[in-house]
Amino acid sequence: NHDGKIDELDLVYLGDLNPKFMGGANVNMSWKGFSLSAFFNFKLGQKIINQTRMDTEKMYNYENQSRATNWRWRREGDETDIPRALYNEGFNWLGSSRFVEDGSFLRLRTVSLSYRLNKNVCDMLHLREARIYGTASNIYTWTNYSGQDPEVGIPGSPGQLPKDSSKTPPGRRFMIGLNVSF
Repeated sequence: NHDGKIDELDLVYLGDLNPKFMGGANVNMSWKGFSLSAFFNFKLGQKIINQTRMDTEKMYNYENQSRATNWRWRREGDETDIPRALYNEGFNWLGSSRFVEDGSFLRLRTVSLSYRLNKNVCDMLHLREARIYGTASNIYTWTNYSGQDPEVGIPGSPGQLPKDSSKTPPGRRFMIGLNVSF
């Protein structure tokens, strides 16, 4: 409020922890004996607190810091969005708009490609039906979020905020298989 002191009157709304939209879409295509299936999911408009950045850019003590702190403010005339380092004083460790990011994303969750053997081949092998397939999960995520994974979820209890504490993002998985009916 520009009165020269930082207090509760200076609080500013930084966004909603709930996404404006979330959902998914499945696409299926077939051609001759081939089938392709892809599943996408998304969230739009969710704000996330990047707790990892808060912890690694606070410059409050001797803990390891992010390389981003190399571009901190040092002298008059410096233009940066990283404040000056203040050992055991100041408020760099407190949350601020600097650590609230848009967590919108689109993720290619699953892709599956399969081929159904034609009837003549199945008859020759004494099979009723046979299908070869390959499936991949967690292929790619499109996002502008700077953390490890924008899918931090919605907190379970009131008062909790969606924070990214650098949990390991979901790993990519690949699977191949064969379905056979006799």
